[in-house]
Amino acid sequence: MSEHYSFARLRKGVLHFLFGKAGSALLTFAGFLLVARLLQPADYGRYVSLVALVELGLNLASLGLDWVSTRYIPAFRVHAGGAAMARFVLRLALVQAGALAGTAVLIALAAPWLTALLGLGNAVAALRLYAAYLLIEGLSRVLRDQILGQLLLQGRAQAALLCRHLVWVAVAAWLWFTLGQATLLTIAMVELGAATLGLLLAVLGLGLALRRAAQEAGAAHPDWIAPTAAAMRHLAVNSYLALLLNIPARPQILTLLVTRLLGVEAAALFGFARGLADQVLRFLPAELLLGFVRPALVARYVQSRSFVDLNVQTNGLLVISLLVLCPVLALVLGRGEPLVHVLGAGRFDGSELLLALMLIGAALFSQRRMLEFVANTVDRPQAVSRASIVLLAVPLVVLMLLRLGAQLWMVPTVSLLFELGFSGLAAWQLRSMGIPYRLALAPAARCAAVLALASAALALMPTASSALPTVWFGVLAVIPLTAALIWLLRPLDAATLAAARRLLGKGGS
Repeated sequence: MSEHYSFARLRKGVLHFLFGKAGSALLTFAGFLLVARLLQPADYGRYVSLVALVELGLNLASLGLDWVSTRYIPAFRVHAGGAAMARFVLRLALVQAGALAGTAVLIALAAPWLTALLGLGNAVAALRLYAAYLLIEGLSRVLRDQILGQLLLQGRAQAALLCRHLVWVAVAAWLWFTLGQATLLTIAMVELGAATLGLLLAVLGLGLALRRAAQEAGAAHPDWIAPTAAAMRHLAVNSYLALLLNIPARPQILTLLVTRLLGVEAAALFGFARGLADQVLRFLPAELLLGFVRPALVARYVQSRSFVDLNVQTNGLLVISLLVLCPVLALVLGRGEPLVHVLGAGRFDGSELLLALMLIGAALFSQRRMLEFVANTVDRPQAVSRASIVLLAVPLVVLMLLRLGAQLWMVPTVSLLFELGFSGLAAWQLRSMGIPYRLALAPAARCAAVLALASAALALMPTASSALPTVWFGVLAVIPLTAALIWLLRPLDAATLAAARRLLGKGGS
């Protein structure tokens, strides 16, 4: 292992990552609530639609090159020498910058047509600002998340992210305390300015790193053969095709469908619930910790070739995510109405059912992450891509139901049902290829029992005369309540705990 990826540097990078994630979590949540309060509900519906367009554009502009970064930047750093690595990183960044710029220009040119198609009213100027934001934020993510992250320069990456969020939240808070409201155009300018600062800091951090790397005396390892353009193109194309298969079922597409068919008011409810669910999903262990434990899991599997161990360990990570999710989801099920009222300042009442369904969707998304990781680890990625075909039907079913007059809560329900179908089909595909994959059905059932009992107990508890003390009482009660139920029902069995200890012992060192 090169000194660039030594255990000391890895540990330092993890500490920076966790510190940055914790700070970003608080700032992102604060910014989310501030924007929801600053904008009128109709403008908030337009806002979530514009953000959905930006996220969709960022996905389409990736061209699968994020996986090229993940796969080959560490190889160049270890084997190619600093100068060759710097040239590779710059070429990769320039290609992605071109793709992002092209996407941003297309959105800006199509802004009048897109706003008319989605029923966003007079939001052309705001959409054009968000097209610029797509370019700036996209470049920032490439430099921060892909390049600096893969070089284990998490301190610089997280510093850029924290400063970006800090400016965004500080200006939004100033608007809230001085004016009490803001226009959609104002919020767009605030986010564009914050993203620009984040990009400048990321460019500075990466520029210093590449300059230092280019001055290194070491040459390429004599036995190393650089990957060919064809190999990198093959990886990018296959990764991009898998992304395209998943895009129709993504929340961004569903948000745009809701906006087009039900209007910006319904999009505001849908977007608010989705925003809260995303805050939770981002910090579930299956999403947050998989990147940390992936090398240890892969190394142990390559060494022992024991798929049973790999299956037990990934299932254990999934169950831990479900246990973390239990108190949050129980609070929403048992105290959802006052919770949404407090968080949304009374503007998004009635979205508690949407939020509960989307949080269940977060659990299923964690299952999808485990399936993708297992399939790639055992060299069976086609199991996931074949199962992903069923997700192509999600927007078609949603479109049909909404045109027939279905309620808004049917949208996340359809997504949940198809995610269940995807998980079952992907597991069946793995087994048909000779991989004895087992879903964590029994532990998941115990987690469901914990959730049902905790939710029922919260719902039966007395409520205060106003929403805020009711929510605080629920928050204080739900954690010891779910902890006691977890202790009684034992969702983590002995085999899973033993596998975790092996991972953190010699197998994980």
